[in-house]
Amino acid sequence: IAKIIANPIDARLMGRNGRKRVDEIFGMEKFRKEWWELLFEAQRRGKERCYSKTVGRGYCVGSSLLRSLCELAVVVLSAISLTWSMKKAGWLEENMGILGTIKVWLNGRDDL
Repeated sequence: IAKIIANPIDARLMGRNGRKRVDEIFGMEKFRKEWWELLFEAQRRGKERCYSKTVGRGYCVGSSLLRSLCELAVVVLSAISLTWSMKKAGWLEENMGILGTIKVWLNGRDDL
């Protein structure tokens, strides 16, 4: 430390070199490069996974369509279950659903 204090020119040079090294290792350009490499690798792996599940050059539609239908079923069943539970608890009127009740609560009227 005493040597650095005694030589301000060398101290500035060390500081610049240190800054340059930190930018090389942790800088934004390094981050962008590694981020794009990660995205391309994920894309490549996804294509390989789909290609291995299809014959020839077909798209991996079956598994994504099935997954989407399963997710939709979960959402619909959850909404039905939530509506039933809220009606049993008395939070919803018997002839009203969740969306209608939310509209009434937010606007204070039923003409939406």
